[in-house]
Amino acid sequence: MITAYAANGQLDLARKMFADMEDREIARGVVTWNTMIQAYIEVGRFDEARNLFHSMPDRNVVSWTCMIPVYAQLGEIENCEDLFTSMPERNVVTWTAMIQAYTHNGNIRNAARIFNTMPEWNLVSWNSMLQAYAEGGHLEESKRIFSALPQRDIVSWNLMITARSHESPEAANAIFVAMPLRDLVSWNSMLTAYAQSGHHLCEAKITFDAMPGRDSISWSSILSSVAEKGEIEAAKVLFDAASASAGGIDSSALIAAYGDLGYLRQAYAQHGHLAAAKKIYHNLPRFDAVAGNTMIAALLERGEIAQAREIFDGLQERNAGSWNALITGLAENGELEPARVLLEFSMPWLELKPWTALIAAYAHRGHFEEAHAIFTHRLPEHDSILASLMVTLYAQHGHIPQAKASFDGISHRTTVSWNSLVAAYGESGLLRDASRVFDRMPERNIVHSGLLERGWRYFQMMGDYGIDPIRDHYHCMIDLLSRAGDLEMARELIRTMPFECDALAWKTLLGGCKVQDDAGRGEDAARSALGACPQESSNYVLLADIYSSKSSS
Repeated sequence: MITAYAANGQLDLARKMFADMEDREIARGVVTWNTMIQAYIEVGRFDEARNLFHSMPDRNVVSWTCMIPVYAQLGEIENCEDLFTSMPERNVVTWTAMIQAYTHNGNIRNAARIFNTMPEWNLVSWNSMLQAYAEGGHLEESKRIFSALPQRDIVSWNLMITARSHESPEAANAIFVAMPLRDLVSWNSMLTAYAQSGHHLCEAKITFDAMPGRDSISWSSILSSVAEKGEIEAAKVLFDAASASAGGIDSSALIAAYGDLGYLRQAYAQHGHLAAAKKIYHNLPRFDAVAGNTMIAALLERGEIAQAREIFDGLQERNAGSWNALITGLAENGELEPARVLLEFSMPWLELKPWTALIAAYAHRGHFEEAHAIFTHRLPEHDSILASLMVTLYAQHGHIPQAKASFDGISHRTTVSWNSLVAAYGESGLLRDASRVFDRMPERNIVHSGLLERGWRYFQMMGDYGIDPIRDHYHCMIDLLSRAGDLEMARELIRTMPFECDALAWKTLLGGCKVQDDAGRGEDAARSALGACPQESSNYVLLADIYSSKSSS
C-alpha cells in the first residue's frame, strides 16, 4: 500500500502508513524504506529523504544509489563522493549516478574520470557521458563518444543535435536529417538550435510548422525566436495561440512568460502582463502547484504581497517550491518578520534556500545580530555554501571578526569557504591576513580534483543567494582560471568586471601567463598592469621571467 500511495502522489498517507508500521511493530524491509525515500525525492523533499536514509537499519545498493542524485541536487558534491566511496557494493546504475552528479554540478572532468574507470557500461552510461559533453559544449569529445557507442537510441541522437548546435544550426540539422527515428525531443532540440542562434528565424518557423506535435518547450522556443527579432505582435499572436491550445501546454510556462519575458515587456505594460498571467491562472481547470508557485514568484517579484499570499493560501497542495517561493519573496520584499514566522512555525520541513534568503535580507538591511542569530541558533544544520555566504555577508558590511568566527565554525571547509575569508580580509585592506589564510589553504593546486569547476560554480551561485561578488572574488576567479590555463576566459572576466580594472587583476593574469609560459598574453597583461600602476616594478620582472623561460626552452 505504501508503494501505491507513493506512486499516486499521496505522500501524507504513505508516510502515515510507514509510521504506523513502526508503532505496530510490523517489520519494515529495505524495499519499504527505499520506497519512502524515493517518494520524498520525487516531491523535492530532499532533507527528509536524507534523514530517512540515515535512519535505515539496513541498506542495499538501491538505498545508497538513490541518495547520490539527492546530494547532487543540493550541490553537495563532496557528500556524493563520500557516499560513493563508502558504498559496500556498486552496480552500473551507481556509477552512472556519479557521472550525472558530477555533470549536474559542472564537473565534467570528474564525470569523465568515473566513466573511464567503470567496470562495465550500459547505454544509459554512454548517454550520460555524451550528455555531459554535449550540454557542456565539448564538441570533439561528444563526437568521440557518439562514434564509440556500441549501440545508439533516440536519446543518443537527440544529444548529438544538442552537441552540434554549439557548432552551428546547420551542423545540428545534419544530425536531425540523418536520424532513423525522431520524437518530440528531437524536434524541440532542432527548434531550440535555430531559436538560440538568433539568425535563423525563418528556419525556426518552418520547423515549428512542420512539427507533428508541440509542448510548452516548442511554444517557448518559437516565442523567444520571434519576439527577440522584434516581431512583438507576431509573438503576442503566438502567445495567445499557445494559451488557447488544447492539450499539453504547460500553464506555468505561459504564466512565467507573461510575467518574465523582457521582450514582451517592451511592447506592453509590465502590470498588463501580470494581469494576463492572473487571468490564465484563474481560468485553469485545476490549480496545480507548479503554476501556483510560478504565479506566487511573479507577484512577489513585483511587490504584490497580498495577492501572492492569496494564491498561496488557495493552493490545494503545497510543495517545497510553494514555501520557497513565498518565504524567499517575502524576505526579498523586506517582510522579514512574516517570513521568519512562516519558517519557524509553519513550514512543515527544513529547506536551506528560504533560510538563506532570509539571512541575506537581514544582513543587507544591517541587522547583523539577527542574521547571525538565525544562522547559529535557528538552523539545526547548514552546509558549507551557506556558512561561506555568511562570511561574505559579514565582510561586505565590515564585520571582519564575525566573518572569521563564522569561518571557524565551518566543520567541512571547501575552496569557496577559504576564498570567502581571503576576500573578506582583502576587501578590508588586511592583505597580510589574506595572504596568510591563502597560504593555509589545503587545496592550492586548482588544476586537480575539479576545483576550477567547483570554484566557478560557487562564484556563479553567489547571485542566486543575493550576494554581489566583490572585487576580491573576481581576483580569486581570475587566479583560478589563469593557473588552470584558461587565460582567455580570465582576460574576459577582467574586461567584464563591474568595477574599474585595477593593476592587481592584470598582475594576477600576468602571473598565470608566467605559469603557462604564454609570452603573448603576458605582454598584453603587463602593458595593462603598468598602465594602471606604472611604478610597480614586479610586473617587469614577471614579464622578463616569461621571455627568459621561452628563450631557454
